[in-house]
Amino acid sequence: LSSIASLFTSKILVQKMGELAISEFRNLADSRELRLAGLREVSDTRAALLTGEEQYARAARSGSAAVRDRIARLETQIVDRDGRSLVDRIRTTERGYQESFEQALRASGGQLAVSNTAALVSRGLALEQALDAFVAYMGPAAAGGLATTRASVRRTQAVFDVVTFVSILLALLLCAMLFVLINRIYRGQASARILAEERQTKTAVALRDEKAASRLKDEFLAPGSHELRNPLALLLTWPQLLRSGTLGPAGRPQGMIS
Repeated sequence: LSSIASLFTSKILVQKMGELAISEFRNLADSRELRLAGLREVSDTRAALLTGEEQYARAARSGSAAVRDRIARLETQIVDRDGRSLVDRIRTTERGYQESFEQALRASGGQLAVSNTAALVSRGLALEQALDAFVAYMGPAAAGGLATTRASVRRTQAVFDVVTFVSILLALLLCAMLFVLINRIYRGQASARILAEERQTKTAVALRDEKAASRLKDEFLAPGSHELRNPLALLLTWPQLLRSGTLGPAGRPQGMIS
């Protein structure tokens, strides 16, 4: 039972740590996708300013929407404070970059257009730096999660091995105790059986001796009683006759002599 419980617990722990490691790597993959989407947005924005074509402007706006969707998804996945701070930095930087892009598109030319373009380039660099910082942060976090998972798996395996060893040791100890108990009970029963057989033998011998003695006594008394019956009959008969007075004067001397 302890081995089964340990195995079940270790399975749950390994599963949880595996889910944590998968989540860390998923966040790393999402951060890289976010970085690619942000760089694509910056590239489409620059292409729209250089060429003035509407298709690049639409691509830049759709890229901005994709970046914001990925940011919203990452906010639900990342729970640590530093990671959320980096995500907030990307969202703020991207929002300012998109506003600068719209202002640059509305500027017709002159000093205002140049200043808006310079602000757009500056915010584009800030967005790239924020994206790079986020990816750099998520890489060690994923590697650390994997290392933590491996360490947890090793610890769980060690605990499982210890529990299994203790369980086997306890099972062997219980088997030894059971063997000793059964052996003791068997020896007690064997001793009791031998003692009962000895008593039964002694009783049978005593009964046989008693029967033999009774038979010898009967064999001795049977002839003796036959030999004594006739003389004793005379000794008992004449006194009875003398007491009863049935003998005449002639018979009394004979009875006295007898």
